[in-house]
Amino acid sequence: MIAEFRLPDLGEGLPEAEIVQWLVSPGDTVALNQTIAEVETAKAIVELPSPFAGEVVELRHAAGDVVPVGEPIILFRVEQGGEADPQDDADRTAAAHPASDGFDVGRETVQGMSSTSKLVNPLENYKRQRRAFRFSRLMR
Repeated sequence: MIAEFRLPDLGEGLPEAEIVQWLVSPGDTVALNQTIAEVETAKAIVELPSPFAGEVVELRHAAGDVVPVGEPIILFRVEQGGEADPQDDADRTAAAHPASDGFDVGRETVQGMSSTSKLVNPLENYKRQRRAFRFSRLMR
């Protein structure tokens, strides 16, 4: 089966990225999550991991090309099951870790938390600490 990999949104809503260099070429066999290319956005150079295990069939763009987000950049020949399927991972994790009275976070269980408990967002935590610090300086 032929599978295409589209340039993902690399964050911050940037509309495009430049391919700096390819680390694979047609005919190469790649493993899942192997770095296949380096791309540059307006903010950083990022390594792209392969979402498939299989053979590289075609590179759709050359190094130096500016590619819009969502456009196919590489084609792979994969066997059935060559793609990482998040649902399969979730099923395997659920089977390996039966439900307990805690809240399942990845592979760890946080005891005493229900699934409706609110997990702390690090940014919100930082903002709360910043406000507390400013308030404490005012109270001096």
